Amino acid sequence: MIQLARDARLYPGEGWIDFAGIIERCPPMNYSIELPNQSRVAELGYEEHARRCLAHAKQTFGSARSKRRVIDAEAA
Repeated sequence: MIQLARDARLYPGEGWIDFAGIIERCPPMNYSIELPNQSRVAELGYEEHARRCLAHAKQTFGSARSKRRVIDAEAA
């Protein structure tokens, strides 16, 4: 598990984590991602790996919004 967490993370949307579901249940906040993956860096290079990280993040997180933000706005 330590090796996977430090060196082999998948791009958002490739694994089983429901990121949109998590974000929808969180209060409005900023978040960031960390995607170390040595085999992809070796295959693609740092620049292309970073490009793919960004593309997957935009695709996965782009439409996710905190539902609590809507509820809080309606209550105000």
